[in-house]
Amino acid sequence: MRGVVQSAGESPPQGERRGTTRVTIRSAPQRFVETWIDALAGFLFCVVLPIPIYATGEPFAGPFGGT
Repeated sequence: MRGVVQSAGESPPQGERRGTTRVTIRSAPQRFVETWIDALAGFLFCVVLPIPIYATGEPFAGPFGGT
């Protein structure tokens, strides 16, 4: 609050305290895009990346016997 003088025993209003920062809320489209980017990165890391790592192992290297 600018231009308001506070007495010595008075605490500043909520959100105006010294040393605290205000939280700004991002716009809805920005949050939507960030959510999809996080989901895509998680899918790539958890689903796509393990395929070449594990698919070169023993069960997939040879023929599938009785299947």
